[in-house]
Amino acid sequence: MARNKFLRTCIICREPKEKDDLYRFTIVNGEVTLDYYKKLEGRGFYICKNKECLEKLNRKVIVKNIKRENFNIDKEKILKTLKNMIKAHIYNTIKICNKSGAIEATFNRLNNCDREICMIILANDCSENTIKKAKKFLKDTFLIQDLFSKNELGKIISKDEVALIGITDKKFCEKLKQLYTEYLGV
Repeated sequence: MARNKFLRTCIICREPKEKDDLYRFTIVNGEVTLDYYKKLEGRGFYICKNKECLEKLNRKVIVKNIKRENFNIDKEKILKTLKNMIKAHIYNTIKICNKSGAIEATFNRLNNCDREICMIILANDCSENTIKKAKKFLKDTFLIQDLFSKNELGKIISKDEVALIGITDKKFCEKLKQLYTEYLGV
């Protein structure tokens, strides 16, 4: 028997959604704080995971919805924290993907891979030549670019530097697409 999921309402657009489709915020020590993992105590409020609702976040809307006036809001800090949290989530998902054996790195491994490459992650400091070569694989492949350096990608697979990573597991690719779309929307 399936359990009903409790819906939460975005304080901006007033649309009810499941918790996973919303960001949670709460007030901690007089500051509006992102509760990315939805575990902080206190009266929280929810905002859709889209740019339109995030842009409309302001003091007046929060006061109206949580009936509290003694807090500060630094929207730029909140958005920067959100971007960093999503980037860290993407990085950790790629690390888990590597542990499961669903990563191919270097062009030789991509060319000789017997599994389908469903996503390519390019380092933000890779050469134009690497970008051109990678585009040959982009028929039905999703591309993530400009998030991580060669050093950061290298750490994932225990190497000094890697210019690109190919991912073969479709479930990981779907999760990474969702997170990357969220990242771009902030």
